[in-house]
Amino acid sequence: MGIVISTTKELESGAGYYGYSATVACDTNVKTVILIQDSGYRDTNMQVFFSGSINPAALTAGSISLFQIKLNDQVVYQVKINTIEFKAPVDVMLFIPRNTTVQITQLDVDTVGSCCTMLRGFYLEPPVMQQD
Repeated sequence: MGIVISTTKELESGAGYYGYSATVACDTNVKTVILIQDSGYRDTNMQVFFSGSINPAALTAGSISLFQIKLNDQVVYQVKINTIEFKAPVDVMLFIPRNTTVQITQLDVDTVGSCCTMLRGFYLEPPVMQQD
């Protein structure tokens, strides 16, 4: 089963946040690897990094993984990573409106190795008063 992160950690500078899934074992199940229940009251540019399935015990072996990003239950980005053919991690930059649910899921073709996902977000403006 995947690891779910329900909250992110603020950067010490207060300019944004980060989150990561650590290593998640590959299986054929769709699993949530990062979940942000509410992005907060500030618009954000978020950069997400994906690495496909690798097995440290057999570095020439790999698999295919599909990663999806959903904003408020709508798929806005998906990428398939074949680690046998593709050698570098994939990253994508998204605009995340305030008060948005962000969910990153992973689906694997088989059970070879493990994957990692990481994100960082940078606020676009200083804090503003919450409006009713």
